[in-house]
Amino acid sequence: MGAILKTTEHSKTGYFVLEGLNAFASSFFFVSLMFLLHVEHHFSDLQKLLWGAIHGLLYIPSSWYGGRFAQRYGYIAALWVGFGGMLGGVSLCWVWPSFTGHFIGFVIWTVAVCFTWAPLEALVSERETPHALANRVGMYNVVWSLAGAAGGFLSRWVFEAAGPSSLYWVPIGFYALQLAMLPPLKRRHDLAMAAIGPWVPTPEDPEGTSSDSLTGGQPRPRYFLRLAYVANPFAYMAINTVMVVAPTITQQVGLPAATGAMWASTWLWSRTLGFLLLWKWHGWHYRFNWFIGAFLALVGGFVGIMLSHALWQFIVVQCLFGAGSALIYYSSLFYSMDGSDAHGEHGGIHEALLGAGICGGPAISALSLWLLPQHATGPAWAVSGFLGVGMAGVFYIRNRAN
Repeated sequence: MGAILKTTEHSKTGYFVLEGLNAFASSFFFVSLMFLLHVEHHFSDLQKLLWGAIHGLLYIPSSWYGGRFAQRYGYIAALWVGFGGMLGGVSLCWVWPSFTGHFIGFVIWTVAVCFTWAPLEALVSERETPHALANRVGMYNVVWSLAGAAGGFLSRWVFEAAGPSSLYWVPIGFYALQLAMLPPLKRRHDLAMAAIGPWVPTPEDPEGTSSDSLTGGQPRPRYFLRLAYVANPFAYMAINTVMVVAPTITQQVGLPAATGAMWASTWLWSRTLGFLLLWKWHGWHYRFNWFIGAFLALVGGFVGIMLSHALWQFIVVQCLFGAGSALIYYSSLFYSMDGSDAHGEHGGIHEALLGAGICGGPAISALSLWLLPQHATGPAWAVSGFLGVGMAGVFYIRNRAN
């Protein structure tokens, strides 16, 4: 990556606050909605998986376009579109409580959320030195994962304590607060960029290598970005399959609906802890053994979660699953930001690849249930098979690079 001559020195606390609010509200809404469809509308696993597949299918082009929109029209402008659209989508679900209303509102919410993550990633990453960038990306991951874990953990408790309407007014309140924060943040951002002056990067290093003190001066192969781009969609195949069928799994291990969402969020807390450790320890940067080890942990954790029949087993394998998903996600985002100066556009690519997994996991699981309805464990083995294909792709890229 070219060395940036001038870097930001203004506080980015406001962007991290926006990120945390966004993660909490979005996790709260999605997890609560999955439990609402399961308990109130009596959705089967097949129906919930199809819902999740549609969510991911919309996520792919929307994220790609959201990143390009942010790069062209500005990060703050993209956030206006995103926060406003999410507020409108959830509001529509509230005022139109039928299945049709929920579906249309959810589609609007899905498209809108794709205009938020790429610009937030870019705002915390733009014009940073390599060391500062590593710190920013680490803090970014810890904030969104911690807030998202809290949103998922508290969703069912708030749903039970405050009533079903909390599914709507809680995220609406958060999105309204985020919109109110944008004007002052826009003024601060413009003043900071004007004070820094024009951004002039040095020419990029030759294809295939670059180096800095983060890796002890050793070459940093660009193929690690390709490794992460291959692995992360497969990781999200597993993640979104787990999130969609979580209500069924919690019943499978004997948990009541009132506490199911809390226990099912264990892997979210494990991922947050993983992000925290990876933020403070850089030894995993550009190290293949750590990368493939995380992939193996993810696969093992996924199979364990899907086949759990005891609470203790459900908790243990979630810890493994969360730790593996942490390093794979962190790799994709860090290598995207570390290997490019077009942060908004590359953040959109990163998110679009997540969408491929968000769609693929539920779609494959739904297909397995449709073809073999008598085999309840079909989604576990079908998605695991595709995870094996992803792992083979990782080794293929590694061998070609060597």
